[in-house]
Amino acid sequence: MSQPLITAHSGCEESEIDSMDSIIIALDCGADAVEIDVRVDKNGELRISHNEVSQEEYSKKLTLRQVFEFIRDTRLMVNCDLKEQAALYKTLEEAEKCGISAERLILSGCPSPEQLARDISLFDRGKFFLNIEEVIKFVWLRKNSVFDLDQFINLMKDPWKIIKTEGFEHLESYIDETVRCYQLLHANAVNMPKTLLESLMANELQAAGIPLSIWTVNEPELVQACLTNKVFNITTRKVRQALQIRDDYYKGV
Repeated sequence: MSQPLITAHSGCEESEIDSMDSIIIALDCGADAVEIDVRVDKNGELRISHNEVSQEEYSKKLTLRQVFEFIRDTRLMVNCDLKEQAALYKTLEEAEKCGISAERLILSGCPSPEQLARDISLFDRGKFFLNIEEVIKFVWLRKNSVFDLDQFINLMKDPWKIIKTEGFEHLESYIDETVRCYQLLHANAVNMPKTLLESLMANELQAAGIPLSIWTVNEPELVQACLTNKVFNITTRKVRQALQIRDDYYKGV
């Protein structure tokens, strides 16, 4: 029986976020994958950073190459949570240079339906866990023909504003087109927050054969719910706990 991946969120087990310690701990715990935040600094270099910072601060942060070189000879998969669309091709190129295979490389965050539709060869270079807000953004634009330039700019900057403004309960009106979008793009998984785990949106996506990747699942009861709901990937800061719950669950199956 196929078991879900356990991905160590940056800052797992109370380590420093965006640090090498976080990656080392993920490996030592036995995580299947490690999540890292990727940005492009002011000089065009890929850095591990959740937030956009000054170049002086970027220069103190890990480079993506350092991470790839560290994990290259391990079994760890790596989920690159891209914070900027400009990081996509640079990340793929860095992975290829460092010998990180497409089977071990996961891309999530801000890769968009437009990018994936425009270049289907991307799926040969990594696995795409396409974030739900990026697809909702695309579907919202199709369903709302009247909006002003300010709305459009805000939407591009922060797709979550749609969901935050309209509320999760309004996502039902987006279900059919969202499912269709994932099907047409052949994304490897839908990446969504734990608040949507048992929503109708999640149920319909899974019923259509689209695997679920859920973040950030730190509560034991939610890890159990993910296992019960047969999700594909669980991203968590509490890696040891999640691995133990997964082991216990599959012993009883």
